[in-house]
Amino acid sequence: MRQVRIAVAAVVGSVLLVVGAGCAASATGSGSEPSEDTPSGPAREGGASSGGNGTAQGGDGGTMPAPGAGSGVDSGAEAAPVGSGGDAGAGPDAPSSPFSCTGAGIAAYADALVVAARQSCTADGIGVVDDEDYACMQAPIQQLDPPYAGASYNVVSTLLDGNTQYPFLECTYFVQAVTAGACGAPISPPSTPWTSYPLAYTFAGQNIPGYTWIPNGQGDVQVGDIHVYEATYQGDPGHIMIVAAVVDSTHFRLAEANELNSDGTEATMDTGVVSNTRIDSLDNALLAGWFRVTAQ
Repeated sequence: MRQVRIAVAAVVGSVLLVVGAGCAASATGSGSEPSEDTPSGPAREGGASSGGNGTAQGGDGGTMPAPGAGSGVDSGAEAAPVGSGGDAGAGPDAPSSPFSCTGAGIAAYADALVVAARQSCTADGIGVVDDEDYACMQAPIQQLDPPYAGASYNVVSTLLDGNTQYPFLECTYFVQAVTAGACGAPISPPSTPWTSYPLAYTFAGQNIPGYTWIPNGQGDVQVGDIHVYEATYQGDPGHIMIVAAVVDSTHFRLAEANELNSDGTEATMDTGVVSNTRIDSLDNALLAGWFRVTAQ
């Protein structure tokens, strides 16, 4: 049994916010190539993001994004593919794509991918993605047709295929699949290739080409921002997620993986569930900051 924080509920307006544990990822990374800077100790269980404020209403399809648009204000200019690497056999990053490499495009793809995956990935529960049926992500990715569909699915298949040690879709895998699909390469700390399973907290404060790091408290949140939670104890992997919509000046809706159960309730173990219903706040002390995609 992994270490879990006690959940605390608070009401903000008409939205129920839950404070609890964070992204369920291994303390040694996932798979056979752990990161060199991996801390020792127990990993955090799945849940409501280690003190993050969040609500997660159930529903089989998640929160449906507006067709062809990001779920909020666009946070970035049109960009060329970010980072190195690319999509074998994918088409160009067309300006007309609703999932182009902008804040709005990243948010729209993350949101739509959650909705589609919750319809396609149901063998082990609604929205569950794991090493045995990760292929359920292929059809949603192909149907959504982001600019780099092949690169997006390659992240999922590479990180989950044969990964029996940590077999669930982690928060990092989801964010990397989305950024690969929109921008051509998965976001990853420069010192740790994405194939080496970087832990979520290690992203914080990094100088990642194609993105700007914004510490919490030094700017407003925009759609497509990639939020990072700090580690809170030895072995805590932290959490990483994408802002799908801005609710108000301090609250936002998140697209993420491995934080909730299929019905949208707080998880207490690894689930591999993709979701887009949780609401978080800038007041969350664990929010170290966020990455914002920049034009290349």
